[in-house]
Amino acid sequence: AFLGASISSDTNSRAKVNFRFGLRSPRVVEAESLRDDVGRELPGVDLDVRGFDYLEIEYENAVDSASGLMVAKPSALRVHQVLPKFDFTLFGIGV
Repeated sequence: AFLGASISSDTNSRAKVNFRFGLRSPRVVEAESLRDDVGRELPGVDLDVRGFDYLEIEYENAVDSASGLMVAKPSALRVHQVLPKFDFTLFGIGV
């Protein structure tokens, strides 16, 4: 993820550009790894979550069959693209 850039100059009026990048590893949420007692198996297939995506998990109250207690169980999930994919070599950096 591109986090920004800063420009500074030295006593010779030469410009210096500093680029900042962040990196988070992609991950896979395996099929049926989030389960609840209301008949859903989440996700239905393996789900790829890229390093610049946000995984949102929605919960709902359900009775836990083992304990009989009311607990929050996963009921839906969504992957949001926070930043668009971009080839930074187009900036002439990272070549």
